[in-house]
Amino acid sequence: MGSLLFLINVNDLPCASGFHATLFADDTSLHLSHKDIKTLQLNVQNELDKVDTWMRSNRLSITYNKTAYMILTATRSQNCNFKIFMNGVRIQQTDSIKYLGVIIDNKLSWKLQISSLCGKLSQACGVVCKIRHFADMQILLLIYFSLFHSHLQHCIIDWGRAYKTVIRPVQVLQNRILKYMTFSKRTSSANNIFNLLKILKVSDLYQLNLEKFM
Repeated sequence: MGSLLFLINVNDLPCASGFHATLFADDTSLHLSHKDIKTLQLNVQNELDKVDTWMRSNRLSITYNKTAYMILTATRSQNCNFKIFMNGVRIQQTDSIKYLGVIIDNKLSWKLQISSLCGKLSQACGVVCKIRHFADMQILLLIYFSLFHSHLQHCIIDWGRAYKTVIRPVQVLQNRILKYMTFSKRTSSANNIFNLLKILKVSDLYQLNLEKFM
């Protein structure tokens, strides 16, 4: 009952302030926007004070060393003087935040997320490279969808919008693992392998998920 009672307890947090709140278990994200950076700072501080009052009323506390804020902007605005506090504690600013397994940077370039993703995909490539001599294609496909495709699929409608040059390392790793599975040469074309195994490329997988979402 502990988790259920906690969810019931925090369910009205979005009504406590003017923030747009996203709740998932005990991981909460608060969003606010404005064209003027100074007005934004003032609004954020006012709304944080409301959240702090709500927290005290519900006898809840925040882990401040795990709490941070990030300013998302397409311009090089001066935000060095942007300071916000909660219960007298200054909230630290960061250039990137990991939320529900996805790394979001302040320019939405998705470079950090894709770099982290490539690390996981490289490990999957190593597993397939070692086990392919002892497993048939059915087993290799099972490993591919379990260790590679699952990471590739996660939130692809977000990071899949990045520039092609940023996403290219992901496609290279996908080509590599399929060549490992089929014992193909590195110089051979990957298009025939995708058709043979009926697997979508990164760009096609992004387009499919985007259309399903819409």
